[in-house]
Amino acid sequence: MTGKGNEEKEGIGDLLRRVMLASVGAAAMGVDELEELIRRAREQGEITAADAQKLKERLSDTLLGAPSAIDEVVERSVQRALRHLNLPTRSEIDRLHRTIEALARKIESLEEED
Repeated sequence: MTGKGNEEKEGIGDLLRRVMLASVGAAAMGVDELEELIRRAREQGEITAADAQKLKERLSDTLLGAPSAIDEVVERSVQRALRHLNLPTRSEIDRLHRTIEALARKIESLEEED
């Protein structure tokens, strides 16, 4: 398959991969930058070694909660991508499935009446 259809299929996978990499990359960059700021502040005497350690510990504690935040960002990004590509969400597919099942039951009951 060539043309736009193929680009869209490749685009979804590429988009998901890029969103995930960007999320992880942003988190990693943030950690590196914060650690560098803490190191500089310590070297310049702006904070004590104990304060630097406390900041690092807070950073670690914050990062333990970061995966859920990253998951939320990825989830929202994927949902936006699906809407942009006009693809149905899982809940929309489930709703359609329930509607089809209800219609099938109605048809069966009508056939039984005949």
